Amino acid sequence: MEPPDTSSPLAAHDREIADAVARERPRLRDFIRRRVIDQDEAEDILQDVFEELVAAVASEGDDLSARIGDRCAD
Repeated sequence: MEPPDTSSPLAAHDREIADAVARERPRLRDFIRRRVIDQDEAEDILQDVFEELVAAVASEGDDLSARIGDRCAD
């Protein structure tokens, strides 16, 4: 499998998002696990957070932290 093409701005942007996900995943997972008893639910929330991250980046300006807090409260 070949590495992704990073010559286009979109590919570079996608790489930045993937890097942010990899970098922040452990910290966010720990944060969520401290607040959610069911670990499967915690993993679902983590996945939702990263989906929200991608959506927020795409829409530029959504309040991601409020959305994360809302999701943990559910």
